[in-house]
Amino acid sequence: MPEDRKVKKIYIGHPGGRRLRGRPRKRCLDDLRKMKIKRWRMHASDVWADIVREALQGM
Repeated sequence: MPEDRKVKKIYIGHPGGRRLRGRPRKRCLDDLRKMKIKRWRMHASDVWADIVREALQGM
């Protein structure tokens, strides 16, 4: 197989650098705060309920 295949480069490659210790940051929550979005959990549950309702009607 050719050495320049993307899959092989990804498999063999090493990104380098070091990860920070501890728990990863919650970047999405930081973004919501920056955009001053409040009550995002309630909005997300409403959207998810709509998705489930549509899926059940399609069955």
